[in-house]
Amino acid sequence: MRKSIVFDKNTPDVFYCPQHKPIGFEKMLVKARPLSRLCQFEGRPIPEDYKSDCYNDVDETEYACKEKYRIMKRFSNPDGDAKAIDNDYVEK
Repeated sequence: MRKSIVFDKNTPDVFYCPQHKPIGFEKMLVKARPLSRLCQFEGRPIPEDYKSDCYNDVDETEYACKEKYRIMKRFSNPDGDAKAIDNDYVEK
């Protein structure tokens, strides 16, 4: 369930997450949310009055934060080379 965050490179400014408990990954209904809302609390506790963006707060999990970091690395890569994204060190 925690890996139900979906990112599509064709829509780089949004991510997709389930709104209701999914029955299976084949029939999961998702909704687009702005990328800025993914891991917006950065691992800090979620306020009690916060209305969740995704089912079971999957957009605030440790996995979601790692996904946001991975996605943002792709945007900050000046060459757009997908191979360079996977490495922390890139020789110039």
